[in-house]
Amino acid sequence: MKYKYIKWYRIAQEVVNNPFLIPDRTDDQIMTFVSEEDWLMFANKEVLNKDDGTNSPMPNVYLDFGRGRQPEGTCNIGLTFNNVKAVDRLKNILTDVHKEEKNEIVKKLFNLNKDWILTISRKIKDKNHAQTPVYKRVYEKISNQIDNKIIDDIIHISNHIREEGRERRILAKIEGKYYMETPEINLMQSTFKINEDEYRQRIKEVFEVLEICLKIKPDSEIKRIEKEEELKMREKLREIENKIRVFDYDKKIGIWNKLKEEQYESLVQDRNKLKKELDSI
Repeated sequence: MKYKYIKWYRIAQEVVNNPFLIPDRTDDQIMTFVSEEDWLMFANKEVLNKDDGTNSPMPNVYLDFGRGRQPEGTCNIGLTFNNVKAVDRLKNILTDVHKEEKNEIVKKLFNLNKDWILTISRKIKDKNHAQTPVYKRVYEKISNQIDNKIIDDIIHISNHIREEGRERRILAKIEGKYYMETPEINLMQSTFKINEDEYRQRIKEVFEVLEICLKIKPDSEIKRIEKEEELKMREKLREIENKIRVFDYDKKIGIWNKLKEEQYESLVQDRNKLKKELDSI
């Protein structure tokens, strides 16, 4: 029965028409991305297997026909950030570095119908690392209602789940037990009756948002960019302070006039502003 995913993979491949997002894979290769729990991961070209995709810092799209998780005759499609690094990637859309991508994503979400929902769940493993996780939903909103309040909720709730997970893991370790709890965020999730026209539309919508999300830089790159900006600011500060010292010397030996006074005051203001910005880093 799991071979049914091959048909829907091929349709999605045709709709999206992007060999990076949905690469041309053999039937056997597609089946390696179908889980034991009966769902398919649409992994991009850089992901070699389902385990790599599950642990990747990048989000992925899934297709779920699994019985018991939704009404009979329906399927579920979602754009999921299913581990800590992937959740961090989503939160990075809030940074000024990604203002353009954030606006693109919000615009796409605004244009969705109300069948798409945004969810946050606790992803829990209480036996061992390899077990199938239990998901406990703690938050749900319609995706097209996203605003600054919902974005703040995403950050606050995911941070809270992570912190509680750390505390529970420590307590479990003291008792000689295993425990892992992390946030999982579905930026888009939709359950609908299976038909090809509807499926094509949902696939188009979810992959348009995924493509934007993949532009978002990981933490390591953001930190590198921030470090470069900090170094530039410190170099600029040194240049300003050197100029101020020259003006101080000129004033000391009496080479001074109104124009130099104005330039001096401007340099002092620039120096104080830069120092304040650097102190806030």
